[in-house]
Amino acid sequence: MIDRSKLPFDDLTEHEKLIVVRSELSGKRYVPKTDEEGFALVRDLLGEKLFRGFTAARLEVAARYRCRPRWGVCSGWKLFYRFECGGDYLCGICVDERRYAVRIRLDRRACAAFERLRDTFSRDTVQWAYDFAPVHGGGRYILLDPEHCGLEAVFRVLALYRIPDRPI
Repeated sequence: MIDRSKLPFDDLTEHEKLIVVRSELSGKRYVPKTDEEGFALVRDLLGEKLFRGFTAARLEVAARYRCRPRWGVCSGWKLFYRFECGGDYLCGICVDERRYAVRIRLDRRACAAFERLRDTFSRDTVQWAYDFAPVHGGGRYILLDPEHCGLEAVFRVLALYRIPDRPI
């Protein structure tokens, strides 16, 4: 990883800055300074087709929930775009090379609701992701791949945790 403190970062060309930022991504602790920078990095990591999927998921969360998006850090992923409602974590979109996933927090109540509705979710995508999600304080953080399970399944699971402010 390149140490920025030893570089005249402001004097670098845009291409050189991109190289420095990409090297920082390998440390998995980089937080973009602006949405423009973050979305450019996401496009670079995912490619155009997956970037459209990322954008659709991001815009759909914003359309259904009154929440504040911001860039953050999520262990094991290069970039993380998180959504908070009233200061509470709602969900986030994790990004890595050529893949992204929506990370949803399910508390005890939402896990109980999922168990009641388990058979209505796809076994090979949603149920599997739920079963292998780590348990934290009686709840789980489930990772769903919208490219495989579809955005509607993502939002059905998310609605177990928090009912949308603006149903679509």
